[in-house]
Amino acid sequence: MNNLRIATFNLENLDDKPGKKPTLAERISVMRPQLLRLKADILCLQEVNGQETEGQPRRLLALERLVEGTPYADYFVVSTKTEDGKQVYDERNLVILSSYEIVSHQQYKHDYAPAPRYQKVTARTTGSGSGGGRRSKAGDLGAADPPRQGSGGGRDPRLHQPPPQVPKPLQRRGTETLKLIGLQYLGS
Repeated sequence: MNNLRIATFNLENLDDKPGKKPTLAERISVMRPQLLRLKADILCLQEVNGQETEGQPRRLLALERLVEGTPYADYFVVSTKTEDGKQVYDERNLVILSSYEIVSHQQYKHDYAPAPRYQKVTARTTGSGSGGGRRSKAGDLGAADPPRQGSGGGRDPRLHQPPPQVPKPLQRRGTETLKLIGLQYLGS
């Protein structure tokens, strides 16, 4: 029976910038043995940064150094490309290395779904719309409370709740208390 081994690996911003610690050589000494142990027929990599050479399109030079001298150096390679298709992105490219010929590939960038969006939320209030006595709840950041000790097993119903609604822009009225929160990411 023939097996097909598919592996995925996040290379955590693989790059070769001068002065960056750990250096690319130090990272390669740790990562190359890990990749070899995978013995993958198809290797899917994330967070592979592109490098520039003067007068050349941006390429995956750090990745080439990582797989140099390994079976992966002879694999077929496809990666994300800029909109013009001439070079890879500066940061966080997705790369597939395959021992099987890649006869076709397609890059989808919001072709079938709207682009993700986010809205920076700087404050949220709770309470009535009268403006008097409005307060923020301590610890209420739109997320579930942390689980209590000894709360028992089973499914946590908080994991199955819809995401919190994004508040409308706030205007300060009277003595209401505002609370600060970070970024809230919105689905499509």
